[in-house]
Amino acid sequence: MVFFRILLKIISFLFFFLKFRSLKTAFLFSHYNLPLSYSKMIKRSKSSILFLNSGNSIPISQLFLFKSALSTLFKVLNCKEAIIEKTYSKGFLLNFNTIYLNVFSVENIATVKEIFLETIYDIRIPDENAVFIDIGLNVGYASLYFSSNNKISHIYSYEPFLSTFNEANKNLLLNPILNTKISPVNKGISDYSGSIKVPLYESGSAIASTNDVFINHTISDKNKLELINVEIENIINVLNDVFIKHPLSNIFIKLDCEGEEYKIIEAIDNPNFLNKIKGLIIEWHILGPNKIIEVLIKHNYCVMHFPRHVDMGLNEAKTGMIYAFK
Repeated sequence: MVFFRILLKIISFLFFFLKFRSLKTAFLFSHYNLPLSYSKMIKRSKSSILFLNSGNSIPISQLFLFKSALSTLFKVLNCKEAIIEKTYSKGFLLNFNTIYLNVFSVENIATVKEIFLETIYDIRIPDENAVFIDIGLNVGYASLYFSSNNKISHIYSYEPFLSTFNEANKNLLLNPILNTKISPVNKGISDYSGSIKVPLYESGSAIASTNDVFINHTISDKNKLELINVEIENIINVLNDVFIKHPLSNIFIKLDCEGEEYKIIEAIDNPNFLNKIKGLIIEWHILGPNKIIEVLIKHNYCVMHFPRHVDMGLNEAKTGMIYAFK
């Protein structure tokens, strides 16, 4: 098996070298297992890579920033709706259907793919003046996506990690019209109010969490990481505030908070809350979807579940999407 893997790497390297006449590019594409078919998407133009379908171009050196997500990068940048407006030393400014996004990391490009190519938040709202509570703002892409929907009047967005929150604010400032509908808050959401010490993650990390179960599952030695204080707000307080401010609006919740979704759903397992919430979009993690789905069905939601088999070889998904509407 090892021999064949090495042989495939060599064949891949030779293929990419003969096509692009660049040792660095050939090494990068072969080492990180870019499918050979993806070579049809691009051509080399001096020190840049040109994406044939979209006309986007980035320096070859930029590819190394996204080396572990090359397939995702290629899918995004080959999409005609995605336009690179500007390249930085570490990333680029992307215009996706007039929504402007700074893209600096593997996590960023993966989130762009989920939201704008896979359209995981593309729900059709029949009535005007809907209000969203975005729990898990991250770098702001989802809130901006929601804000571009004319039937959504306001979004309350929560992100506990300051560096990620600051990155989100920079993305919001790139969109002066859309950001008037977004109220960002530098807090996490759970079933209590207070502060908690958690590991410090890189800005925009897809696994940044305030949930002990999730942290223990994803970080083998969390004691080596710097701990920081983050502020947590009780979901009950958030909902009561939104109900008062928007008594006639349909309320929707988006939950992508790396394990904290279970505590939040348990806290609002009450007709006083779930009877007033029109819909929920939930990404579950590790503990499975059943406890969440049971609560939602009990409160008369129509529920759809889409598991994600992220790790090759696993029979059971470790994450998935739940869509629940009344």
